[in-house]
Amino acid sequence: MAQSTAKEVIMHSYVTIGDREKLRLLREQTLDGYWPDLAYKNWCLRCNREFDGYSVRVRRNRWAELTVECGTPGCHGTPAEWAPYPWWDEQHPLTRQRQAGCRAPTAPRPKGVSLTASSSGRGAEGADRNRQA
Repeated sequence: MAQSTAKEVIMHSYVTIGDREKLRLLREQTLDGYWPDLAYKNWCLRCNREFDGYSVRVRRNRWAELTVECGTPGCHGTPAEWAPYPWWDEQHPLTRQRQAGCRAPTAPRPKGVSLTASSSGRGAEGADRNRQA
């Protein structure tokens, strides 16, 4: 059994890839596909921290697929746990800005992706991601 565990560690190794490939993976693996460049920042629900595309870690899983995870050291948050702003923290300045109807300065969004809140109560990012599903 210990031997199997050692193989698991080896099979889930972090890899270094070029910026273009990392950006392609981020666009492919995030729920809404929106990642304009590696300087773009997202929030991780798992560690409650902001990170950018440069800090995102890439690893190769046991099936030789490349996957991305949160750029915060020690956090293994996946794209399903990322959001464009901390909507879960009502006191955070970015959340208050969104609730007030002001847009934080961000890169342009792709056509068909709006920043309006949905009736699901999940906020703007929920509307964006639900629309893409």
